Amino acid sequence: MIFKTISSKLEKPNYDISINNIDCAYGHWGDENKIIAHMSKVEDFIYDSDKLDENVLSHCLGLAKANRRIKNIRFFRIPDENKIICLALSEVHRFKKPEILSREMNITFKKKKFSFSIIELLEDEEKEMKKDGKAMPDSWQSDEKLNKRFDMLKNFQ
Repeated sequence: MIFKTISSKLEKPNYDISINNIDCAYGHWGDENKIIAHMSKVEDFIYDSDKLDENVLSHCLGLAKANRRIKNIRFFRIPDENKIICLALSEVHRFKKPEILSREMNITFKKKKFSFSIIELLEDEEKEMKKDGKAMPDSWQSDEKLNKRFDMLKNFQ
């Protein structure tokens, strides 16, 4: 399997999508167009704030189902930035050594002032963080409601 590292940015009138340090292959994120299509789907559900959490959860369950290398997903929020983070723990070898937590796909909505990110954490990086006693950034608040619902539903996929 051949992996290709992608870093790019797409600017649209309503939102910007950025992809940083993502190693892609068939069966693992796909390609740049597939990532952009996946991130663009977030626009479909951000305008219904009552169902935002439900839609984010469903979106990430689909992501986990489509990408067999994702071993787990954890959700975080950064309230000051109105941002939801989907941290995807992946079983992929490290090809390059970018900073931990810098493998990110992000969509930022200009008018809504809302951001959604998928940040990939490789298993080796998670072990390194634990060994070094590093934690997630202080601004990240664990979203226990989404995490519990994801844990319940991931086995039914």
